Amino acid sequence: MTVIKILNNLLGENLLDNMFSYTEIFSDKERFIPELLYGREDALRKLVDLVSKQDLTLFFIKGPRRSGKSSLLLTLLKILSNGEYKQKFNVKDNWIPIMVKLDAVTSPLSLSNLLLRRGLTNYTLKRLNVKKIPTYAKVFSEKIEEQLTVGRALGGGISLGNIGASVSKGKNFAFPYSIDLSLVSDILYESAEGSKIIIMFDELQYIYENWKDNKSIFLQFLKKISDEYYDRIKVVMTGSVIRPAELLLSKDYTEELHGRHIEEYNIGEISFDDAEKMLIDGFTSANVNYNDYILSSALNLTFRIPGWLAYFGKYYVETGKLLEAINKSYEEMGSLVREELGKLKRIKKREYYDTAVNMLAKKGILTPLELSKQLNISAHEAEIILNNLNYIDFINEKGELKDYTIASLRNDFEEMICPICNSGRALVLKGLHYFVRFSCKHVVKL
Repeated sequence: MTVIKILNNLLGENLLDNMFSYTEIFSDKERFIPELLYGREDALRKLVDLVSKQDLTLFFIKGPRRSGKSSLLLTLLKILSNGEYKQKFNVKDNWIPIMVKLDAVTSPLSLSNLLLRRGLTNYTLKRLNVKKIPTYAKVFSEKIEEQLTVGRALGGGISLGNIGASVSKGKNFAFPYSIDLSLVSDILYESAEGSKIIIMFDELQYIYENWKDNKSIFLQFLKKISDEYYDRIKVVMTGSVIRPAELLLSKDYTEELHGRHIEEYNIGEISFDDAEKMLIDGFTSANVNYNDYILSSALNLTFRIPGWLAYFGKYYVETGKLLEAINKSYEEMGSLVREELGKLKRIKKREYYDTAVNMLAKKGILTPLELSKQLNISAHEAEIILNNLNYIDFINEKGELKDYTIASLRNDFEEMICPICNSGRALVLKGLHYFVRFSCKHVVKL
């Protein structure tokens, strides 16, 4: 028996397998380390396999709030560019990752600037904590600089500002043509000879909401990559609000991306076992006491949503009290839900939306007729409210609760006894029909 196995037997099964602290396990920040993405290894392997396929270019990752979409994509970039993980996940190609959050990108020109700057500086590799920049990535940066320098020597065009400042010479590069996204795709493709590029676009909804008449420029960029540069460039996309992103990526006959394939991948809550392991690893690291009742109640009341589990874990370590940690996690998640609701434009009566969301949190489904009776408004007005809630992914087209984070707006808990053995117990949320687990480990659909 090895020393590690002996220590594991003495200190607790698999204790030494977890090399991360509870602050890392229960962090509310984005993650890019596979071991910190509980329950996502199969998804990561599937995504690695998908991006490796020659005929797939555009990818769209969907899932509810705080399910870890951004962390999943960041971790994918880490796997593709880190030697240890490349070997573990059987990655053959040399990948150059470029990560862009679109919430601060206001125009096609600013996106062009940012893409080239990220390529020049190897920003994403540094952000992913890759200690040694690979030679092929350095060559990629040098080729971009060469193309920009040649363009500058020819004169004219639109200045990109100090795009090369952090490389070496602080040049104000300019190109002899309009630096549009189409030309940026040319530059990236030519610079990546012998390698492949994976571009991550996060917060995709901001293109749909803020770019107005320029949305088609972004779509033409995706279209060109899909049609011409599929052998070297892949694009993975997601957003905290999925519906606007879906509208942007429409493949209807009249839309830019008609006829182009976008591979969609859905993630949701993690399994009971994976969620339990996440909590146990964190609690063990923090050296706090727990039991099956605490674990099962936490899994039921957070719906096994990774970000929500992290909130609970953080507060349980702080307080050591189940209800206090649950209530604090509900307050934090609820503030995010209210913030999202506040982003809805053209709201005339905010209190109507508050009422609708509270009804959803209690019942899990809402019809225009029910809402119109509750608010004493017309069915048409009620339908507009529900359409807006559908737009921000709170409900589906049938009025059914789509995102269980809305349940954070109520903390109506009750203790139930397991109907299978009449022995196990756990806290559940009243009124909702969903899978719950009891301290006896039985799983039941309410």
